[in-house]
Amino acid sequence: MQPAQKQPLSTENIVRQLQKLGGTSFNAGGIEVNSDEDIFYPIGGINDLRRSAAEALERKIIEDNGFPFEREAVNKECHVHDGQEAALEEKTDCFCAVSVRTLEQLGAAVKFVFYKRLYIDADIFVSNPQSVSNLCIALRSAGKSVEREFFISLPYVIRRKDEAFLARLKELMEEYSELFSGIQVRGLDGLGYLLENKYEGVIYADAGLYIWNKRALSELKPYIDGFCIPYELKLSEQRSICAELEREKVIYGRLPMMITANCVINTVFNCMKGQNKTAFLTDRYGKVFPVVSECTHCMNIIYNSVPVSLHTKPDRLYDRTDFRIDFTVESASDTESILKYFMMLLKGDFFAVPPYQEYTTGHDRRGVE
Repeated sequence: MQPAQKQPLSTENIVRQLQKLGGTSFNAGGIEVNSDEDIFYPIGGINDLRRSAAEALERKIIEDNGFPFEREAVNKECHVHDGQEAALEEKTDCFCAVSVRTLEQLGAAVKFVFYKRLYIDADIFVSNPQSVSNLCIALRSAGKSVEREFFISLPYVIRRKDEAFLARLKELMEEYSELFSGIQVRGLDGLGYLLENKYEGVIYADAGLYIWNKRALSELKPYIDGFCIPYELKLSEQRSICAELEREKVIYGRLPMMITANCVINTVFNCMKGQNKTAFLTDRYGKVFPVVSECTHCMNIIYNSVPVSLHTKPDRLYDRTDFRIDFTVESASDTESILKYFMMLLKGDFFAVPPYQEYTTGHDRRGVE
């Protein structure tokens, strides 16, 4: 342990991280922590200790009962998609996360239990705390075999005008502290806000908190517990920063192309304050870009005309990285059909047909040109 220079590690945080044994065969109870105050130890380090301990205990139990710990290779002769099913079966430390922006998407998402982490936009939580809480509790009760984690996603940009919103969010996070594991930050302003308010929960960084390389990772590592791999990095560059913290990779979702305080709807029509309308921009090639008005924060999010989807390259995903499925402008029925498709894909059904026709595979091969 090291002396804490900024945020000391609380006993509650240590216990919380050690109890996260979802996806293993074990439960943790009766944990006693004997530590001094004002100590620092990275949350990612505690997570690594927990995973190593669970794997060592599993190995000991298996070998003590006369069985080999290492699994035999699966016969691949009848597999049409060469190597892809094998990669799925060999990947034992991979989980899935889902992110939702609307209450309708959340209602559709809780019908599925194959993912372990759910990100919920702060706006729908502040507007509908009881509905959000009820849906999360229903999901937690439905999938008891997997430890479910619920996170609140902060706005993309935080400004002075958001102080009342953030104060209400803080109250709700304290009221529902038993339900939510932590907060997702989408930029340095969100991270700064949490640090200034001495937030002690788990912090996950979205792709907007730009961890472009090892230097950036080393700078941010003391403050976060996990991160989303930047959209622009090609596969080899992604692997270069995948050695330490828990990380996610978006395998489906419309990427935000621009966050702007210059409201498109107000420019073309009039201010529709509080209505959170969705408009559309059409470029010279006829491509249509959804524009979501975040009236609570007086800004627009312009999303790409088609979603990123890595369903054609499942063998490229397996580097002990969690998958993430992002929902932005999808309806409830779209959300259900997309989740059903990825559930089938991740179970090895490579003949399943995606419920959308247009998509992009992002920068996995070309990187930033």
